[in-house]
Amino acid sequence: MFSATAIANFLACQHISTLDRAESRKEITKPFFKDPTVELLQKLGLEHERQYLRQLAEKDGLSVVQIDLNDSWDAAAAETAQAIRRGADAIYQATFLDGPWGGRSVFLVRVSAPSALGAWSYEVVETKLARSTKAGALIQLCFYSDLLSRIQGIEPQNMHVALGGGAVPERFPVQHYIAYFRKVRRE
Repeated sequence: MFSATAIANFLACQHISTLDRAESRKEITKPFFKDPTVELLQKLGLEHERQYLRQLAEKDGLSVVQIDLNDSWDAAAAETAQAIRRGADAIYQATFLDGPWGGRSVFLVRVSAPSALGAWSYEVVETKLARSTKAGALIQLCFYSDLLSRIQGIEPQNMHVALGGGAVPERFPVQHYIAYFRKVRRE
């Protein structure tokens, strides 16, 4: 399965993609180095994610569907599609599978833009600890927006990044980035 990370790695260094494919075929083993800094960043990132989840539920008053990550990818993707079609206010850990492409968007938030679903559609929101949005995050947002568009029948108008420090989520028009993303994905 190809993920948003696979595309970002390809952009950063095509050799990483070669190594990742070799690892997936069990031709090599990726070395593991315990790094307390990485562990701390992961912990802080999960806490930031939980804070945003609480904000959606408590401050914004949204009903949030949480996708069960203990299920198989197929089951989680089906659960996500059902929540989208039902019109849930927000979806946490939205899971997508489409051929060789798959991934998990941290949040999908319902907006009042008509789609094949009805009078609503969804936009992707990712949480990042950074103080500014990086190019890799935009590629990730495009990846999930593209997969989401296949379910809802239209491309989302915007995609969002909730940065660390409690900042208001930044909004990026999907149309400004999606053509570049699709070119990279084809490569």
